[in-house]
Amino acid sequence: MGRVVIIGAGLAGLTCAKVLSQAGWSDVLVLEKSDGPGGRVRTDAVEGFRLDRGFQVLFTAYPQVRRHLDLSKLNPRPYRPGAMLAQPGRCWLLGDPLRDPTSIVPSLFNPLASFGDKLKVLQLRAELARRTPEQVFQEGLGGSDRSVREFLEEYGFSQKICQHFFYPFFRGILLDPDLASSARLFAFYFKMMAEGAIVTPALGMGEIVRQLAGHLAPEQIRYQTSVERILVEEGKVRGIRTAKGEEIPA
Repeated sequence: MGRVVIIGAGLAGLTCAKVLSQAGWSDVLVLEKSDGPGGRVRTDAVEGFRLDRGFQVLFTAYPQVRRHLDLSKLNPRPYRPGAMLAQPGRCWLLGDPLRDPTSIVPSLFNPLASFGDKLKVLQLRAELARRTPEQVFQEGLGGSDRSVREFLEEYGFSQKICQHFFYPFFRGILLDPDLASSARLFAFYFKMMAEGAIVTPALGMGEIVRQLAGHLAPEQIRYQTSVERILVEEGKVRGIRTAKGEEIPA
């Protein structure tokens, strides 16, 4: 086996290194241009406070989370399932009555979603519960794939709940202001939120990174090492060159 060089010590890079190491690939080197691991997922300690960069929550139902993380060691702190729908001077709860019975009454009286909308949320949840994540991506919810916006309209959700909940919430999750993304991606996220908890590790999101990096020996990760070029000969990668001119065969 030759050396494998992984560029970047973010979640993807660290998980890749973990998988290779567990598969018996001993010569793995991770190169990271910053001063620590995590990429967009880091936690800074500032004057006694822990401040998360980037993502602030973790969906425990993600298949890869369950495969690669020991959630119990992260000491996860769960959030109450549901959402607060806000208007100037007032906000209303739209909760998950199956996991939080105390949310039933306030959710029923939420004026920003009709009674029919609330039934359709439960209906959608039940339909997705019968599918694996793989089936959600391969088959969707029947018919040809369409955009998130088209799916919500076809499923029969009112403009009221779309404007006050689905549109703003999933624009943020998908980073898609037009909601032109695949409805199958929407269905996957909806399924993950319905079937798992939304948590933050007690000591911050950076603990996820620390756990992944813990699968590697200290000498397998080099920080403040920027990669300038991937070296290719006769159509094959033979290594990399760092910004300081060092060439590492790989």
